[in-house]
Parts: sequence; C-alpha cells; structure tokens
Amino acid sequence: MAAFLASQITTAIACRFSLRHGRVLPVRHSQARLSLPARVLTARCAAAASSSSSADSSGQQQQLFAVVYEYVPDIVTRREPFREEHVQLCRSLAVDGKMVAGAATGNPPTGALLIVRADNREEVIRDLIEADPYVTEGLVVRHSVEPWTPAVGTMAEALRNGL
Repeated sequence: MAAFLASQITTAIACRFSLRHGRVLPVRHSQARLSLPARVLTARCAAAASSSSSADSSGQQQQLFAVVYEYVPDIVTRREPFREEHVQLCRSLAVDGKMVAGAATGNPPTGALLIVRADNREEVIRDLIEADPYVTEGLVVRHSVEPWTPAVGTMAEALRNGL
C-alpha cells in the first residue's frame, strides 16, 4: 500500500499538463526531480489528465477534503475479511479522480488519512464513508471530513499549476 501511495503522489506531483497536438506531456524529468521513467510518467499523466478535472460536469469547482479515520485497537486482525473491498473502493475512487491519496497511519495502524476531491462534504460521506466496509462494519470508531487546501509544498504548487 505504501508503494502504491508513493506512486500516486509521485504521479500527482510530477504531472503538470500541457496539451500539444492532442498529447499530454509530463513536466521534464529535470524539472520534476523524480526518478520515474519518462514513458511511465507520460502514461500516468495521460490517465490522470482524463480523470483529474478540478471542476465537475456542470463546471462547478470541486475542492479537496481531508478524511481522518480512527480505527478500533485490534484493526489488524479485524480488517482481514473487509480489506479487499475497502482497497477496491479506494482504488475505484482514485480511478474516478476522486481519491487523491490515502493510507493508514501508524505502525501498527491506528487510523487513516485520505485526501478526496468532491463538490461538497455530503458527496464525500455518500461516496466514501457510507460505502466503506471499514466504516459500515464498525472498524472505524471516529471519522472527520474537513475541507483541505494545501498551502505550502509540492502538492500546493502542483494544485496552483492546475493539477
């Protein structure tokens, strides 16, 4: 999961889109300061470009939300029957451009931090929280959904540049 998350964040930071002759091009390797091969980065940028619009179909501006989960103390043993469904939900939201990043926090896990793109808090609750088996099966004892706007760092810069 950590490698998957690192890959997603690397892609998000490295992909600044410029459309030329119908092609999506990543930031040059020297600008991105990343070690992904150009062909992998270009493919990921193309996939992200098709699903990461910051406005919905009606043109309404979407925003980011930080979703924080607090898990039950014995999450590692209790999550097993629901883990695949939970991961599939998160991956599906990522493919749809809604899940920007997400991972468990702590070692062993005590919770999770998920960054989600949506029109409003109600959409986050409907599409993620009410659909997540970790929540519905009682593995999440508390959760919060708050608007989130990165102010500094590479993600803030990427968002300012239209990612």
